[in-house]
Amino acid sequence: MAELLLENKSFGQAALEYEHAAYDYSFHEKSSAAGYAAVYAYRENLAAVVQDEKDRVKREVIRSSLKFAEAFPKHEKAALVMEAAADDIYGMKDYAFAVTTGRKLLNKFPAAEPKLLRSTWLIIAHSSFELAKFNEAEEGYLNVLQLSAENDKTRADVVENLAASIYKQGEQASKLSDFKTAADHFLRVAQSAPASKYALRQITMVPLH
Repeated sequence: MAELLLENKSFGQAALEYEHAAYDYSFHEKSSAAGYAAVYAYRENLAAVVQDEKDRVKREVIRSSLKFAEAFPKHEKAALVMEAAADDIYGMKDYAFAVTTGRKLLNKFPAAEPKLLRSTWLIIAHSSFELAKFNEAEEGYLNVLQLSAENDKTRADVVENLAASIYKQGEQASKLSDFKTAADHFLRVAQSAPASKYALRQITMVPLH
Protein backbone atom coordinates (compact mmCIF):
# COMPACT_ATOMS: atom_id res chain seq x y z
CA MET A 1 0.00 0.00 0.00
CA ALA A 2 2.82 2.40 0.88
CA GLU A 3 4.50 1.84 -2.47
CA LEU A 4 1.26 2.45 -4.35
CA LEU A 5 0.67 5.66 -2.40
CA LEU A 6 4.22 6.81 -3.12
CA GLU A 7 3.78 6.06 -6.82
CA ASN A 8 0.61 8.13 -6.73
CA LYS A 9 2.55 11.00 -5.07
CA SER A 10 0.46 10.78 -1.91
CA PHE A 11 3.64 11.28 0.07
CA GLY A 12 2.19 11.98 3.49
CA GLN A 13 -0.01 8.90 3.47
CA ALA A 14 2.81 6.80 2.04
CA ALA A 15 5.08 7.90 4.89
CA LEU A 16 2.51 6.81 7.46
CA GLU A 17 2.11 3.40 5.83
CA TYR A 18 5.87 2.91 5.59
CA GLU A 19 6.16 3.70 9.30
CA HIS A 20 3.36 1.26 10.04
CA ALA A 21 5.27 -1.44 8.15
CA ALA A 22 8.58 -0.55 9.81
CA TYR A 23 7.60 -0.19 13.44
CA ASP A 24 4.21 -1.76 14.14
CA TYR A 25 5.16 -5.38 13.42
CA SER A 26 7.82 -7.69 14.73
CA PHE A 27 11.14 -7.15 12.96
CA HIS A 28 11.10 -8.51 9.41
CA GLU A 29 13.44 -8.42 6.42
CA LYS A 30 11.96 -5.17 5.08
CA SER A 31 11.65 -3.29 8.37
CA SER A 32 14.70 -1.06 7.93
CA ALA A 33 13.95 -0.44 4.25
CA ALA A 34 10.42 0.64 5.21
CA GLY A 35 11.80 2.97 7.90
CA TYR A 36 14.14 4.59 5.40
CA ALA A 37 11.35 4.84 2.82
CA ALA A 38 9.20 6.65 5.41
CA VAL A 39 11.90 9.32 5.82
CA TYR A 40 12.16 9.63 2.04
CA ALA A 41 8.39 9.99 1.68
CA TYR A 42 8.25 12.66 4.39
CA ARG A 43 10.99 14.62 2.62
CA GLU A 44 9.14 14.34 -0.68
CA ASN A 45 6.04 15.60 1.11
CA LEU A 46 8.02 18.52 2.54
CA ALA A 47 8.97 19.58 -0.97
CA ALA A 48 5.35 19.29 -2.16
CA VAL A 49 3.33 21.00 0.59
CA VAL A 50 2.42 24.68 0.68
CA GLN A 51 4.55 27.06 2.74
CA ASP A 52 2.13 27.15 5.68
CA GLU A 53 2.49 23.38 6.09
CA LYS A 54 6.28 23.18 5.84
CA ASP A 55 7.05 23.67 9.52
CA ARG A 56 4.68 20.87 10.55
CA VAL A 57 5.97 18.47 7.90
CA LYS A 58 9.60 19.27 8.70
CA ARG A 59 8.94 18.26 12.29
CA GLU A 60 7.56 14.98 10.96
CA VAL A 61 10.73 14.53 8.89
CA ILE A 62 12.84 15.08 12.00
CA ARG A 63 10.76 12.76 14.15
CA SER A 64 10.78 9.97 11.59
CA SER A 65 14.50 10.41 10.89
CA LEU A 66 15.50 10.16 14.54
CA LYS A 67 13.21 7.16 15.05
CA PHE A 68 14.80 5.44 12.05
CA ALA A 69 18.37 6.07 13.25
CA GLU A 70 17.49 4.80 16.71
CA ALA A 71 15.71 1.69 15.49
CA PHE A 72 18.07 0.72 12.67
CA PRO A 73 21.59 1.97 13.51
CA LYS A 74 23.20 -0.67 11.28
CA HIS A 75 21.45 0.63 8.16
CA GLU A 76 24.00 2.14 5.77
CA LYS A 77 22.10 5.45 5.68
CA ALA A 78 21.34 5.73 9.41
CA ALA A 79 24.10 8.24 10.23
CA LEU A 80 23.33 10.33 7.15
CA VAL A 81 19.63 10.46 8.00
CA MET A 82 20.39 11.52 11.56
CA GLU A 83 22.81 14.23 10.42
CA ALA A 84 20.22 15.62 8.02
CA ALA A 85 17.73 15.74 10.90
CA ALA A 86 20.26 17.60 13.07
CA ASP A 87 20.75 20.11 10.26
CA ASP A 88 16.98 20.59 10.00
CA ILE A 89 16.76 21.14 13.74
CA TYR A 90 19.51 23.75 13.55
CA GLY A 91 17.69 25.41 10.63
CA MET A 92 14.60 25.68 12.82
CA LYS A 93 16.76 27.44 15.45
CA ASP A 94 16.13 24.81 18.09
CA TYR A 95 19.77 25.05 19.12
CA ALA A 96 19.65 23.01 22.33
CA PHE A 97 17.98 20.12 20.50
CA ALA A 98 20.51 20.44 17.67
CA VAL A 99 23.40 20.07 20.12
CA THR A 100 21.77 17.09 21.83
CA THR A 101 21.08 15.39 18.50
CA GLY A 102 24.56 16.10 17.19
CA ARG A 103 26.24 14.64 20.24
CA LYS A 104 24.00 11.55 20.13
CA LEU A 105 25.06 11.06 16.52
CA LEU A 106 28.76 11.28 17.44
CA ASN A 107 28.27 8.72 20.21
CA LYS A 108 26.17 6.38 18.09
CA PHE A 109 28.23 6.58 14.88
CA PRO A 110 31.85 7.35 15.83
CA ALA A 111 33.10 5.56 12.70
CA ALA A 112 30.94 7.57 10.29
CA GLU A 113 32.56 9.24 7.29
CA PRO A 114 34.79 12.20 8.22
CA LYS A 115 32.71 14.55 6.07
CA LEU A 116 29.58 13.65 8.03
CA LEU A 117 31.37 13.94 11.39
CA ARG A 118 32.67 17.35 10.32
CA SER A 119 29.21 18.63 9.44
CA THR A 120 27.87 17.31 12.76
CA TRP A 121 30.58 19.08 14.74
CA LEU A 122 29.80 22.26 12.80
CA ILE A 123 26.13 22.03 13.80
CA ILE A 124 27.18 21.54 17.44
CA ALA A 125 29.63 24.45 17.28
CA HIS A 126 27.22 26.91 15.65
CA SER A 127 24.38 25.91 17.97
CA SER A 128 26.56 26.18 21.07
CA PHE A 129 27.66 29.66 19.98
CA GLU A 130 24.03 30.72 19.60
CA LEU A 131 23.38 29.40 23.11
CA ALA A 132 26.34 31.45 24.44
CA LYS A 133 28.08 28.22 25.44
CA PHE A 134 31.31 29.47 23.97
CA ASN A 135 33.60 26.84 25.50
CA GLU A 136 31.52 24.13 23.80
CA ALA A 137 31.55 26.14 20.59
CA GLU A 138 35.34 26.26 20.79
CA GLU A 139 35.47 22.48 21.17
CA GLY A 140 33.22 22.12 18.14
CA TYR A 141 35.23 24.41 15.89
CA LEU A 142 38.49 22.72 16.89
CA ASN A 143 37.04 19.37 15.85
CA VAL A 144 35.79 20.86 12.58
CA LEU A 145 39.30 22.10 11.83
CA GLN A 146 40.79 18.69 12.63
CA LEU A 147 38.39 17.15 10.11
CA SER A 148 39.04 19.81 7.45
CA ALA A 149 41.58 19.61 4.65
CA GLU A 150 44.25 22.30 4.62
CA ASN A 151 42.93 23.60 1.30
CA ASP A 152 39.27 23.62 2.41
CA LYS A 153 37.74 26.89 1.22
CA THR A 154 35.70 27.25 4.41
CA ARG A 155 38.67 26.78 6.72
CA ALA A 156 39.29 30.52 7.16
CA ASP A 157 35.68 31.04 8.25
CA VAL A 158 35.95 28.24 10.79
CA VAL A 159 39.15 29.76 12.19
CA GLU A 160 37.34 33.10 12.52
CA ASN A 161 34.49 31.37 14.36
CA LEU A 162 36.99 29.64 16.64
CA ALA A 163 38.57 32.98 17.47
CA ALA A 164 35.15 34.48 18.19
CA SER A 165 34.24 31.65 20.56
CA ILE A 166 37.46 32.15 22.54
CA TYR A 167 37.10 35.94 22.55
CA LYS A 168 33.54 35.63 23.84
CA GLN A 169 34.79 33.51 26.73
CA GLY A 170 37.09 36.40 27.58
CA GLU A 171 34.18 38.82 27.48
CA GLN A 172 32.15 36.58 29.77
CA ALA A 173 34.98 36.39 32.30
CA SER A 174 35.50 40.14 32.12
CA LYS A 175 31.82 40.79 32.93
CA LEU A 176 32.30 38.65 36.04
CA SER A 177 35.36 40.77 36.96
CA ASP A 178 37.58 37.71 36.53
CA PHE A 179 40.16 39.74 34.68
CA LYS A 180 42.98 37.18 34.83
CA THR A 181 40.83 34.52 33.18
CA ALA A 182 39.63 37.09 30.68
CA ALA A 183 43.21 38.03 29.81
CA ASP A 184 44.12 34.36 29.38
CA HIS A 185 41.27 33.89 26.92
CA PHE A 186 42.20 37.02 24.98
CA LEU A 187 45.79 35.79 24.73
CA ARG A 188 44.56 32.40 23.51
CA VAL A 189 42.88 34.11 20.58
CA ALA A 190 46.26 35.15 19.18
CA GLN A 191 47.68 31.67 19.83
CA SER A 192 44.80 29.75 18.25
CA ALA A 193 43.89 32.09 15.39
CA PRO A 194 46.64 34.68 14.92
CA ALA A 195 45.29 35.91 11.58
CA SER A 196 41.74 36.43 12.79
CA LYS A 197 40.16 39.85 13.25
CA TYR A 198 39.80 39.08 16.97
CA ALA A 199 43.55 38.52 17.33
CA LEU A 200 44.27 41.72 15.43
CA ARG A 201 41.86 43.51 17.74
CA GLN A 202 44.03 42.47 20.67
CA ILE A 203 47.13 43.78 18.95
CA THR A 204 45.60 47.19 18.43
CA MET A 205 44.76 47.34 22.15
CA VAL A 206 48.43 47.00 23.18
CA PRO A 207 49.81 50.49 24.03
CA LEU A 208 52.87 51.70 22.13
CA HIS A 209 56.00 52.59 24.10
